[in-house]
Amino acid sequence: MWEIPRHIEESDFEYLQSKVSYLEGMMSNIFHYQRK
Repeated sequence: MWEIPRHIEESDFEYLQSKVSYLEGMMSNIFHYQRK
């Protein structure tokens, strides 16, 4: 699991969220291709 620092800048949080949504998109693409 990720260790979450006690103090998180808002810009860092937005950056992490964009990374997470990007990874989720990649994962959904992988699962989509595996089903074919």
